[in-house]
Amino acid sequence: MIFINTLAIIFILWLLFMVVIPFIIFPNYLFKPKIIKTDFMGTIVDTLNNTERQKTLENIWGYIVDKHYGFVEQGFIKKMILSPNLFKNKIENIDKSIILFCHTQNLYIKTLLVNSSQFDDADIKIKWVISKNFIIHQYLLLSFDDKKIKIDPFFKICEVIYS
Repeated sequence: MIFINTLAIIFILWLLFMVVIPFIIFPNYLFKPKIIKTDFMGTIVDTLNNTERQKTLENIWGYIVDKHYGFVEQGFIKKMILSPNLFKNKIENIDKSIILFCHTQNLYIKTLLVNSSQFDDADIKIKWVISKNFIIHQYLLLSFDDKKIKIDPFFKICEVIYS
């Protein structure tokens, strides 16, 4: 009985601290940010835009994963714990090489895709899962040209899951 109670307490604490609280306090989960359109954003998008939607997606994907660190980088856990960027989603940081969490990287990709004028906000769905690290995680699902593409810059995944 004590073992079951202990497991129940551990599960409740995990659920609270790794799912519920992050869902409420991390930006871009419970409270959806507006997609920002500025001259600064237009300048970045102009360099990434292409006449083909697939190529524009690849350019934006490459830009974000080259600039921002996700989970696969060495020493990420230490950087994550010490990072001041957990609760920030400042779009001004889009051109800086810094560690960013999944919700912020997804905001950047979504912002660039929408600013490219080749994708609509409705084409991009935000999905949540419990990651292999047992914490709530966010990725994007992009639909266009009869394809669904899973976009997860945090784990460096950009793949067609339905065609």
